[in-house]
Amino acid sequence: MKTLTLILLFLSISINAFSISREEEKFLNAAENGDIEEIKYLLENKNLNVNTKDEYNNTALIFSSAFGYNEIVELLIENGANIELKNKLGGNALILASYKNNYDIVKSLIESGADINARDKNGNTVLIVALNGKNPEISKLLIESGADVNAKGENDCTPLMLPSYYGDYKMVKYLIESGADINAKDKNGWTALMFAARNGYDKIAQLLIKSGADIKAKDRDGKTALSIAKEERYNDIIRLLRRKRR
Repeated sequence: MKTLTLILLFLSISINAFSISREEEKFLNAAENGDIEEIKYLLENKNLNVNTKDEYNNTALIFSSAFGYNEIVELLIENGANIELKNKLGGNALILASYKNNYDIVKSLIESGADINARDKNGNTVLIVALNGKNPEISKLLIESGADVNAKGENDCTPLMLPSYYGDYKMVKYLIESGADINAKDKNGWTALMFAARNGYDKIAQLLIKSGADIKAKDRDGKTALSIAKEERYNDIIRLLRRKRR
């Protein structure tokens, strides 16, 4: 996902180039580097705006959430940090913490009322971001906390399509049990079954079919899961799909 790559790049760029005060620069650098004592000092003695932003609209909370500084996250929230602020690419504290697999921070942000279905600039939800980062425990936490398992993201991708694509059987099963739409299509007409067929995940394909996947569904080019499996020469899936068509 290009957006997430750019968001993380923005987090690594020096703060110094932006026109902010020396104290604000120290504050953001401290959040980026995990210096909680410096943050405490600046908040107590310099009357700083806790929501100070750098050139790319990254806040101290966004930095500390992305880099895994849980104590700093809690301190900033206690001091009134806005948990929904986003940087220029749409990354907020929850989105970045979810992608970077910072479980405790994700939990703290959710408990503090973060929007569980927030989206980045390309329309990817927090759940899609977590799944794209291959973070199953955070994905489960998000779902248990009310994340929409059928909300589509970039290119109309659904949460179920991601683990079907990269082969996480347990997550596919969990999403199905959580109410994921098995036959949803992305902008190219691909379903979760097609993604499983494309990459040779026969056990996932079998699970999807058992759960109601439409084996006759066609993409925009008229291809089915079977024709896709034939192109890739995945014989186990070819046999499975042929057997189910009878």
